[in-house]
Amino acid sequence: MGLIRILGALYDGGHTRHPLAARREVKRIDFQLDGPVDVMIDGEVLTLHCETLDVLPSALSVVV
Repeated sequence: MGLIRILGALYDGGHTRHPLAARREVKRIDFQLDGPVDVMIDGEVLTLHCETLDVLPSALSVVV
């Protein structure tokens, strides 16, 4: 039910101010998943099997 209340904030970044949300700066994320998961990337849903995600500094330009 809490997710429904902040659903609109997911699009403008406001969800990061929710008391149950946490933000960390990392260079690498390791996943321990049982199988592939559906991920939305740029409006498309892709089924991916992720084991590791490397974050590359300055690899993405964001225009606001």
